[in-house]
Amino acid sequence: MGRLSWPLLLTAAFLSAAGHVQEARGLDQSGRDVACGAAFEGERAPSRDLYCIDLIAPPGIQGVSGVVELSPLPSPFTAGVTRDGRLTYQPRLTLSGLPEPSSLGDFNTFVAWAA
Repeated sequence: MGRLSWPLLLTAAFLSAAGHVQEARGLDQSGRDVACGAAFEGERAPSRDLYCIDLIAPPGIQGVSGVVELSPLPSPFTAGVTRDGRLTYQPRLTLSGLPEPSSLGDFNTFVAWAA
């Protein structure tokens, strides 16, 4: 069996201020609940630990939470794949409780990195 790998291409998301970060709850294009909610409940649901990454705040920052959901990219052929047949995913970042960047030091933006 081949090695499972996901080409996750999110180099950086620049957030101009904490007020511009919105909690991305709701339904995606296929009608699934985003942010690893109801779509991951039930007997035939996908395994949450394969598609959901809980983000943990560093010590000293209280009330902040986040999750990354790896959502399959839409495709006319059910599953989006690369030329060599690897499944493609779109990361969805959901954050809540972020303080103003300036409260953490001489900052005015947040930067999210994924590799």
